[in-house]
Amino acid sequence: MLKIDEIYKIKLFVLLILTIISTALLSYIIQNYIDSFFTLWLFLSFAFLVILFSVFYIIKKKNTKIMHDIEQITNYLDEISNKNYQAIVKTEHFSEFLHISVKLKNMVKRLHKYDTQKQKKS
Repeated sequence: MLKIDEIYKIKLFVLLILTIISTALLSYIIQNYIDSFFTLWLFLSFAFLVILFSVFYIIKKKNTKIMHDIEQITNYLDEISNKNYQAIVKTEHFSEFLHISVKLKNMVKRLHKYDTQKQKKS
């Protein structure tokens, strides 16, 4: 027959083994969650960088187009200031610049008409 001390030691040993097994299992589960979390953050970081570079590329292209239209309008205004009323403006990318160029053409027509009237009077 087993003594009470031996039974207590056996219970303690079994409890220790169960604690070690449950701790190992819990650490394995937690490690899987940590790995999944790390993988998720890597994926999200990569997706964020791809979106960031895509937006940068799109903004760069838009900026180039805007600068082209502004340059066209500036050249047109330079030609008008040199009294070249036959100059042509070619805005290609944005409707806002097209509206501006139409207003400028109307203004040039009035200036040309005013200059011709002024020349006839002199």
